[in-house]
Amino acid sequence: MREQNRILVLYGSQTFTAQEVAERVWRKTKALGFRGPVQAMDDYPISRLIHENFVIFVCSTTGQGDEPDNMKKFWKFLLRKSLPPNSLMTLRFGVVGLGDSSYEKFNFAGKKLHKRLKQLGATPLLDIGLCDYQHDLGHDAVLTPWLDQLFIKLKCYFPNLQTDNMNDTFIPKWKVSIIKKEIPVVLDSEYEDIYFARGQKSYYLEANLLKVTKNIRTTEETHFQTKDDKAKCDLCHSLYSVKGGSTTNLKKHLMKKHRSSYETIIPCSMSDEAVLEAPIPSTSASTESTNPVIKKK
Repeated sequence: MREQNRILVLYGSQTFTAQEVAERVWRKTKALGFRGPVQAMDDYPISRLIHENFVIFVCSTTGQGDEPDNMKKFWKFLLRKSLPPNSLMTLRFGVVGLGDSSYEKFNFAGKKLHKRLKQLGATPLLDIGLCDYQHDLGHDAVLTPWLDQLFIKLKCYFPNLQTDNMNDTFIPKWKVSIIKKEIPVVLDSEYEDIYFARGQKSYYLEANLLKVTKNIRTTEETHFQTKDDKAKCDLCHSLYSVKGGSTTNLKKHLMKKHRSSYETIIPCSMSDEAVLEAPIPSTSASTESTNPVIKKK
């Protein structure tokens, strides 16, 4: 079944230049009210080409007159000898070729495509547009007037086509929608073991406010530079939870200054039997620790 007001835009691109031009052409057709996607030739199911009425082809040339990689399957199918000469008799098309005139086979892939489509019975809306990268204005020197002529030709098939306000509205390629908050998202895991976890809420995904209570100067008072690299913050106890197997690391100078403040640094509930000991130096023959021991009784 043929879709009304449909224009298909297909491209063969090696370095994304033809893809960019194809998307530009597609946005202009969308601004005029046409329907239809823009995609690489190899991504399009070529068996449906006989059902299309209007197709715009944007084709670049790579190497020594070769077709781009995402066009090879499409082009190979069109070269089948078994295709009858009236296969695409209902198709009206336009071809834009992107090339460099410094090469001997300038726009060779686009020229071959234009010729083969005509051999299969398709009707060109206008002559092929041969864009030259060497032009002072680049590809736009040919592309811009070619598109103007294309839309003039389309008015013969769509009399109500209005091209005056075509550039007033930007047409994005992707549609962005905000996910509603009421949609449930499961982040917490019922498994405590990491090897059996199906997903766990990450605290890095949430923003938590920390209040800076003190800045500590790391440079000498007489030094001309004031560098405050250390800061003291109030940690909210809801930032994390401590479970069995959790570990922490306290600097030695902190333990000397704050021997009884472990529970104020790490919010956890220690049992009466819990003991925190600093490691015994390996060079010491004594069995007693030279570092402070923190006990809760």
